[in-house]
Amino acid sequence: MIALGPQLIGPTEKTLNALLHDTTYAPDTAEVVDSLIARSLIRDDRLSESGRETVARIEHRTEELTSGIWEAVYPADRVAAERALNTVLDRARAVLVSR
Repeated sequence: MIALGPQLIGPTEKTLNALLHDTTYAPDTAEVVDSLIARSLIRDDRLSESGRETVARIEHRTEELTSGIWEAVYPADRVAAERALNTVLDRARAVLVSR
């Protein structure tokens, strides 16, 4: 078992990001932005209503892909991990702001 820390958090984030990447992969950023504009998903440098709906669909799909992962963890362990990871996130953000 990997102890709570960067050795656990980093690979966990990378693995979850890989799931999202597989769902949303596009090889060229400029091509993606042009496509988003052409599909009216972005307007005035912000997500349009249609863009927000698309993000919601992606979030829903990601939740579907990962729900079994979270369900396999005991509820008390999820709460403890949530508390610990939020503390780590808050402190990391504070370090970034103070730089």
